[in-house]
Amino acid sequence: MRIAYRSARGAIPAAAMMVLGAASAAWAGSTPENAVVIIDPSFADSLQIANHYINLRNIPDSNILYMDSAAAANYQAWTGVQQPAFVGFLNQRGIEDHADIVVVSPTDTFWISEGGLVSDSCFDVQRFSLGSLYTMIFISSEILTGPTNQSKANRYFSSTELARAFDSNVSYLNGVESTNVNARRYYIGTTLGWTGIKGNLMSQVLSSLTASVGADGTRPAGTFYFMNNTADTARNVRSSQFASARNSIVSRGGLAEIIVGSLPLGKTDCLGVMTGLAGFSLFGTGTVLLPGSFCDHLTSYAAAYDIDSQTKTTEWITWGAGGSSGTIEEPCNYTGKFPNAMLHAHYFQGLSLGEAWFRSLQFIPFQQNFVGDPLARPFAHIPAVSVPDAPTGPVSGLLALTPSATTSHPTASITAFELLINGVVVQTVPTGGQFSIETYGLDDGHADVRVLAYDDTTVKSYGRWASSVVIDNYGRSTSLSAVTSSGNLATKFDFNVAGSGGNVKEIRLLHNGRVVAATQGSSGTLSVHGQVLGAGTCRLRAQTEYNDGRRSRSSPVTVTVAATGTPSNVAPVAYSYRKRLLTTEAHVVELPATHDSVLSGPGYTYTIVSGPTMAATLGTYAGPYRIFRPMSGASGQEDVTFTVTTPGGESNLATVTLIYSECPADFDGSGFVDLDDFTDFVAMFELGDPSADFDRSGFVDTDDYDAFVTAFEQGC
Repeated sequence: MRIAYRSARGAIPAAAMMVLGAASAAWAGSTPENAVVIIDPSFADSLQIANHYINLRNIPDSNILYMDSAAAANYQAWTGVQQPAFVGFLNQRGIEDHADIVVVSPTDTFWISEGGLVSDSCFDVQRFSLGSLYTMIFISSEILTGPTNQSKANRYFSSTELARAFDSNVSYLNGVESTNVNARRYYIGTTLGWTGIKGNLMSQVLSSLTASVGADGTRPAGTFYFMNNTADTARNVRSSQFASARNSIVSRGGLAEIIVGSLPLGKTDCLGVMTGLAGFSLFGTGTVLLPGSFCDHLTSYAAAYDIDSQTKTTEWITWGAGGSSGTIEEPCNYTGKFPNAMLHAHYFQGLSLGEAWFRSLQFIPFQQNFVGDPLARPFAHIPAVSVPDAPTGPVSGLLALTPSATTSHPTASITAFELLINGVVVQTVPTGGQFSIETYGLDDGHADVRVLAYDDTTVKSYGRWASSVVIDNYGRSTSLSAVTSSGNLATKFDFNVAGSGGNVKEIRLLHNGRVVAATQGSSGTLSVHGQVLGAGTCRLRAQTEYNDGRRSRSSPVTVTVAATGTPSNVAPVAYSYRKRLLTTEAHVVELPATHDSVLSGPGYTYTIVSGPTMAATLGTYAGPYRIFRPMSGASGQEDVTFTVTTPGGESNLATVTLIYSECPADFDGSGFVDLDDFTDFVAMFELGDPSADFDRSGFVDTDDYDAFVTAFEQGC
């Protein structure tokens, strides 16, 4: 396992821990812990859908990124801005070893310009879908340098019956893990829906996602329908795949039919539909799509929502499907550009929908756009997990957890357990093993603790135990309470915060892990409007930073924001705060402010007034964040000032203090190397605190002392 280890006072709070015992690689599988949700903070629908999905799936804060995936002129620009920001986010949060599926909450577009990089003799490729931008991150250099043909192989693809769990840390060739030079790594890039032109109603998207989550592990009765539409030969090109997929499903006890026609008219038990036709409506047909079902129709413009002709993927979502996919421009009818019929056979074996979909695509999905819930797994045997010795009170020092699990799968056994704390994988143990973790490197306060159990099938079906533990090593704590727990987009939500147990430098209010407000006092009331949080149930916590660099975390609180309310256009208020950066990565840096004006409306801009001088600004985005990449030699700290303008006026001048943390001897994270760093290191060294493992050997010994003294003498 790769642990992004930092000092307990360093840039990554969740990764600042030392694991007792042998660490091992994170397990694969489409768990919420392995999914990264990307949200456009300037688009109300993106916020609302993401809030809903995050709560349905209990996505950890560590896995939520607020960034506009479409704010790029073309693919070349995207790989220079959003791509390094995404990679930097994974490394900053310490989740790069298990982030597998990227889930983009819909924004106001569904594609960016392909930039003239992919050739197709049938019809020129001009667009890349938003989700697929993330799929291609590991092969972006190949695409940028070209030449690239539209038939570039997806090496996770398999037309065989074997269902195999996906792992972004594994290279694939011919559908199996491989170390061959021709093997490739990917992410699975998807979108949660589409609410723009020719899109779904918000209620339809939310209902589909809710139903899909509810179907997990139910192994529903029903039938997969493969439609042999002989009347449309151009769109019926997948019909030769149907028999193998049907036979695979039936051989495993499922029901599947091949029917001559275009739609399963009057069928009330549709677990999936695969067909090929240009236009249709399910209204009045009596056809019932069951929760979690995947349905698609091979045609040119199923996901080209800005083109009037042909029925869109959203028709399936309207009538209850859990997912669909289609092409965003004319693809020609290459079967490799569309899901293979074996998708349904792999799905029936228990793969998540995202895994089954990506495994069914023979070509890289440049033009394919997945909409729906990629984590849906109605056919999985989900292990039941318990941790009988989980602590009920505060913990200091060693945390020991003994997990157990059972599975209903007739031939499978539980093979491994994985422990995540605050979203970071810290240890895996085999069946019968015990987790043993020193907690000195963790923030005091509420810790999100999850145990995943995996079975020994190729699907690696997982079960989850999710709870919390209060860490109390240094007597620090943070309290958070919501003055108002419900309202609408125009409501100003007030939160009382307080930090105790040390000299407080700052308290930050976090929504899904992003900074939305802050105070430089030890207590106070912080305000955020519903417009900034987005509609739905919103999860917030407070984080206190102390003068010695330590931190504490509050328990989470939730507020409910209704998708109503008339803006009064109050004057915006901007917040100052501190943010630590790894000098090796690009970073999404929040510009927190609150207001009730319509997002992205007229007169809505965030303006950098001064700085930075030690980091480059990537892109030209003018919304509530910037992407900064530290320059070579960046050290210490510097201020970036900004203002926010809305129809309500211009905000106060606020300051983001960027702290460049690639200075090992800056032990207290102050931005300077001074006597305080030496004093703090010695104190931790004498305690045997894992943060004093300066040479990262896994032990605190005299080698660490010598290494720190050398670094201290060198300074920054």
